[in-house]
Amino acid sequence: MRILDLGCGKAASSIFLAKEFDVTVWAADLWIKPDRKLAADRSAGLSDRVLPLRAEAHTLPFAEGYFDVIFSFDAYHYFGTDDLYVGYISKFIRLGGRLCIAVPGLAQELPEGPPESLRPYWECR
Repeated sequence: MRILDLGCGKAASSIFLAKEFDVTVWAADLWIKPDRKLAADRSAGLSDRVLPLRAEAHTLPFAEGYFDVIFSFDAYHYFGTDDLYVGYISKFIRLGGRLCIAVPGLAQELPEGPPESLRPYWECR
């Protein structure tokens, strides 16, 4: 299975997908250099299944229908706001493939703030 992890940052999601599902992942991000992602891939023992590249989400260098899945975790809102973007990105997914967009959020307000275990990672305003 071929997966494009779009807006992958340092490739943590790409490494997870390759390790857990035994798939090949193209780890694409505009801001994080491929050599930085490759170092993480190598340390995870996955440099043959996680392929890092620098790519701009509006000018992707792939053939139509190339991917089984296009996955974006906590990044789609940076590049997918154009009304026509879903149509653009969909052309890179094979017939019957999947577009997966995951955006973290809360199911309910936390009136007393985050749990103590999350506070070091939480920006409260």
